[in-house]
Amino acid sequence: MNKVFVVFLLVLSFVSVNNYDINGEWEIIYVKTPNYTYDKKTNQVDFSRTYRRFVKTSNRKQLDFPTLEKIEAEIKMKDSNNWFVFDKNGIYQRRTDFDVFVEGSYEVDSINKIIKTSAKNISKNTLGSHEYRSRRELKTNMNYYFENGLLHLSIGKFKDKQSTLFILKKNIN
Repeated sequence: MNKVFVVFLLVLSFVSVNNYDINGEWEIIYVKTPNYTYDKKTNQVDFSRTYRRFVKTSNRKQLDFPTLEKIEAEIKMKDSNNWFVFDKNGIYQRRTDFDVFVEGSYEVDSINKIIKTSAKNISKNTLGSHEYRSRRELKTNMNYYFENGLLHLSIGKFKDKQSTLFILKKNIN
């Protein structure tokens, strides 16, 4: 009986050490998409070879397509101050300091390591100047895991590796 109790305590301590709390504000520190990689620490954007070729060969005048430099500046502006928020009541948001652009609910499937969200694209300026809500609800499954205290989220197609990977650091206030 004592051996069973010791094994139970060991398993419980392992689970508690490796079972991080998803609740809170999570700052994006790294993004990897099929087209680019952004590292907030170095403030560097690296484009995939395929995407570089696409941008360079596209007919910019006809498509009004921006240059790589402009795309890089937009990525840095968008991803350098971007948060995932999971509150204790099951409310989910994607936001910046001035704008909430996705809002809805979430549910964690800790066995399969999936966060299921049901949200709407919105644009709610926190300064109160405008608000927009889409009618269409977006249901998303995000694969997740924790490594070195960081939350790793994969959103999109997983089998053909066309997903977007976010690495997030918890905001501790």
